[in-house]
Amino acid sequence: MQMIQKEDPADRRGVSGLTKFDGEDICTFPCPLDAEERRIMQEIQQKEWHTQQMEENALKRRMAEASDKRYEEQARAFAEMRNQQEDTQGAKHKEMEDAVREQNLQMLREKKEREAREREYDLYLNAKHSEYNDNSDLMTENPAAAASAMSATRVRKDHWKGMSAEQKQDILNTMKMQIYEKKKQKEMEEEADKLWIAQEERKRLLVLKQMHEQKRREKEMDDALKEKLKAQANAHKAMWTNYYGEKLGFDKPSA
Repeated sequence: MQMIQKEDPADRRGVSGLTKFDGEDICTFPCPLDAEERRIMQEIQQKEWHTQQMEENALKRRMAEASDKRYEEQARAFAEMRNQQEDTQGAKHKEMEDAVREQNLQMLREKKEREAREREYDLYLNAKHSEYNDNSDLMTENPAAAASAMSATRVRKDHWKGMSAEQKQDILNTMKMQIYEKKKQKEMEEEADKLWIAQEERKRLLVLKQMHEQKRREKEMDDALKEKLKAQANAHKAMWTNYYGEKLGFDKPSA
């Protein structure tokens, strides 16, 4: 049997009456069977959708917590690696400075010892020369050396009576040679001092260059670490937005 529907007076007013809308469920109780089934199905779908949303939100929160944990662990590992490298480089730098300082002190001690030995040797030579001059019959012109063994009143003919012009010139030449040698020795010492100063300056410049190179490498590492952390932070933030820049439907967990 076909159900005969009674005409609704509202239908006579047409579209301008605004009594019906497209997609409106105009079923009234008692509803037909298909409307009741549709209502029950919609309730089930709404419950399933709600459960699915809760599971998705829980999964997103767990993923966010795991991402935050990985980010913190990686940042901590980078910080520990950087601190360890700084400690290692600092120890190497201090060891290098100590080695250079010890080498400089050793060279200074050797120079002082060499100069002390040279002074002692000069004093020894001067003392021996003075002793020879004081005790030599030739230099003191001891009169007893001129006495003849045959008679006390006779004088030895071979006794020294003075130096000839050639001997005097030879002494002057020897003195000039000693002065020249002394001057050359002083120049050599001054040149050695200059070389030592130049060597120390080169060592100082080398240490400064190594320090600057170390700072440059540390700066490059810092910049690389900052760039990597920045990229990770951007990737981390990108997890909370969709392709349209809209926020997702849950709050970011606190760090």
